[in-house]
Amino acid sequence: MPVVLHRLTVSMIAVLMLALLQFSLPARAGLFDNANPFSTQDGPLQVEQAFVFDSEQNGGSVKLIWTIPDDYYLYRDKIKLSYGPEIKELSRDYSQATQKQDPLFGQVWVFYNQAVVNVELTSTTGQPVDSVVTINYQGCWDGGICYPPVSKTINLSQVPLQTQPTSATDT
Repeated sequence: MPVVLHRLTVSMIAVLMLALLQFSLPARAGLFDNANPFSTQDGPLQVEQAFVFDSEQNGGSVKLIWTIPDDYYLYRDKIKLSYGPEIKELSRDYSQATQKQDPLFGQVWVFYNQAVVNVELTSTTGQPVDSVVTINYQGCWDGGICYPPVSKTINLSQVPLQTQPTSATDT
């Protein structure tokens, strides 16, 4: 009889431990998720969060916009644009950049908080044309991580034939 009682006690303890484990794991998991107000972001963001990219097109004018959180920066000289043969770039203007002594690339120009690139394009076909532009860019986190280059492609609609860049002061 004592052996049966011992086995019953061991079985009950095992069931009790499994029940406690089952109910405690979901509670513990919630302590470490991003919704927890006591957790902190110790590591770098995903590249899509670190350099939020957007674009706007108005005829031959294209505006490229990056929103950049604190402690992150985007290299100005790593922004590369490429087009098909049906598109020609007439001009490119950058928003204000800051000079930085970078541990990887030396003295460079970088964007903090936001980067804006205004580009004027023209069709080389003699008529408005649909096309694409490929944008490559690269940036870093001040915490010591540099991201590999990122490539985005945007569609351009009806890029007109222009002979010179348009200006914001033109009427």
